[in-house]
Amino acid sequence: IFFISEKKIKNIIIIIDRNKISASEKINKKEIFEKKILNLLYLNIFKINGHNFKEIYNCFKKATKSNKSSIIIADTIKGKGFGIAENNLEFSHQPLNPKMIKKLISRYE
Repeated sequence: IFFISEKKIKNIIIIIDRNKISASEKINKKEIFEKKILNLLYLNIFKINGHNFKEIYNCFKKATKSNKSSIIIADTIKGKGFGIAENNLEFSHQPLNPKMIKKLISRYE
C-alpha cells in the first residue's frame, strides 16, 4: 500500500473484506484501519456495505474513473445467509457438514 501511494500508481483497486473475524477470534475493535494513516496516503479510501451490490458497483465506478488507486473497505458479515454459520467463529475454518449443506440448499429450492 505504501509503495502504491509513494509511486502514485493510478490503476489499482484493493478490496478489504472487513468481516470482523480473524483466523481465531472476533475483532472487537471499532476501527481496525487507522484513519490517520490511511488519510495520509495518496489513495482513495471508500467504505461500503459489502453485501449491497448497487453500492459495490457505484464504488467501482468511482474508483475506475479516479486518477488515484483506491482501497475499498467492504464491511461484511462472515457466512451471511448461511444460517448457523453466519457470523459464527466456529465456521471460520471449518467446512459445513453435508447435512447442513443439504438443509441450507433446501431453503432455496
